[in-house]
Amino acid sequence: MKKTFMGMAILPFLASIALAGQPLTDKQMDKVTAGHDFQALELTNSTFVSIAIETPTLAPPSGSVTVGNVILPIASMQIVWGIIP
Repeated sequence: MKKTFMGMAILPFLASIALAGQPLTDKQMDKVTAGHDFQALELTNSTFVSIAIETPTLAPPSGSVTVGNVILPIASMQIVWGIIP
């Protein structure tokens, strides 16, 4: 019983410490939630897929035909796929 009472007595102090922090700006939140870059180029015998986050996409293989290109500006993401003849 004494441990329960002591645990409940400390809760207001923990809550005040949590409220003491400053909120992050939008720019800071963008770095926290999307803080890394990513590039990938996957090849098979006849297709390719290029995915990039926060960076330009990698160049598709020479002689390939791009079938699709999706740009998601809210996530700074681009996906390109196509066929290798």
